Amino acid sequence: MGRKIQKPFFYFEELSDGDKLLIGIYSFFTVALLFIWLFGSTELKWRSTFFYEVIPQLAIIFGLYISIRNFKAYLIWMGFGLVHLLVFIYLTLSGQTLDYNGHMGVGINTVLLLLLFQGLRYFSLKFQHREFVNPAKSYSYTKPYAKDFFEKKKFHR
Repeated sequence: MGRKIQKPFFYFEELSDGDKLLIGIYSFFTVALLFIWLFGSTELKWRSTFFYEVIPQLAIIFGLYISIRNFKAYLIWMGFGLVHLLVFIYLTLSGQTLDYNGHMGVGINTVLLLLLFQGLRYFSLKFQHREFVNPAKSYSYTKPYAKDFFEKKKFHR
């Protein structure tokens, strides 16, 4: 059986159709959030900003980790993360309290999460000589290995 050729750490490939669709949908929500900020109530602003910032963070952790290995997709999501950071800075500097206890700090997490992902990916490639994977949710204590949720790769504990 031949050995699979490993891609370099930073590589640029064409975005998949799924990536293009997700980026398009999220771009639409970015524009929609702008209109909500201009014309919406405070409660609507709070809820929409919270979900606008949290959903991609969860998607990155649980689903987009394969996609953002492609540096082109990574940079696009980092751009969205910078938008989250700008929203956070705006809320902090303007004194607007969208959260009941003060400003909503979840906006700074996207950039940190993306940087953490690349750091963990680097160390996984450097020391384990394999890509960073997301373990399956159906982890079994009876098996000596777990499977990656999407790629179905086995990895040992």
